[in-house]
Amino acid sequence: MNLGAGSFFVGRWFGINVRIHFLLLFFAAWRISDVMRFLEVNGAGAANLWLGPAVVAGFFFSILLHEFGHSLTCKLFKGDADEIILWPLGGLALCRPPFHPTAHLATTVAGPLVTLVIYILLAKVSPWLVEVTGADVPWQMNYLIWTLGYWNGFLLLFNCLPAFPMDGGRTIRDLLWHVVGHRKATVFAVWLGRITAGGIILFGLQAGEIMLMLIGIFVMHSNWDIDRVIALDNAGASGYSLKEHFRHAKRQKEFKKQMAEANDGHLHECFLCRKTEMSDSRLEFRVSSVDGEEYCMEHLPKKPPGQE
Repeated sequence: MNLGAGSFFVGRWFGINVRIHFLLLFFAAWRISDVMRFLEVNGAGAANLWLGPAVVAGFFFSILLHEFGHSLTCKLFKGDADEIILWPLGGLALCRPPFHPTAHLATTVAGPLVTLVIYILLAKVSPWLVEVTGADVPWQMNYLIWTLGYWNGFLLLFNCLPAFPMDGGRTIRDLLWHVVGHRKATVFAVWLGRITAGGIILFGLQAGEIMLMLIGIFVMHSNWDIDRVIALDNAGASGYSLKEHFRHAKRQKEFKKQMAEANDGHLHECFLCRKTEMSDSRLEFRVSSVDGEEYCMEHLPKKPPGQE
């Protein structure tokens, strides 16, 4: 399923492109109308119907943070993560962690951990703070916080279902990978995902929930070809060593510390204006091919015509 074909670019953060599938716009409009209808029936009044777009936007922002959890953790383990796609069934982080069970496990659990933190902040910490401080919070804000907390709690539980390639199924696979190897663990997770997908589809049919049926079909489709699933995991870099990763990070930290101490706290300094990254964090520095000195981009010498 090529989701990228129907998506458009909205921004780039932390070196990761964020795209939105065009179907999400229709789905968001549908969910907004549902929330607004609920508010109208409960006497919220026309002046408060802005809560509909706010709730839906807040929920998909939570999903985006969830996907950034996957992507940034993948990058931390020296994997590739360059794109996130938001679509009606949630989010999809295109991550290729190194071919190592711990790298995959860390990448997988990072997303649900972000959602867990959001849920605790919205559903537990915020009401506690209001109760302790005695703050007079408008009902609109209470509704927004409570609804987003509830939706994030549901998202967390749903993601933990043992349905590969959802986070619950991937976590089971990554844990088993440490014990029985990648192929056996993936085959087990795929079959478990197929069974779970069948259960989701049947439950969706019985409850008349179209979204559940679509999610079940998506999970079943994702688990249809075991060899393709295994090949996607093999796309990550092989020969990865977790011990060497932490050794390298420690050596890099020590090197930066030594360099900073040797240069009075800075690593870069423009040869002309003497500005450093400490004086302006937005500055970029390059070594000139003309004289071999380091300059900020504003004062970087250019080669004379005819020598380029």
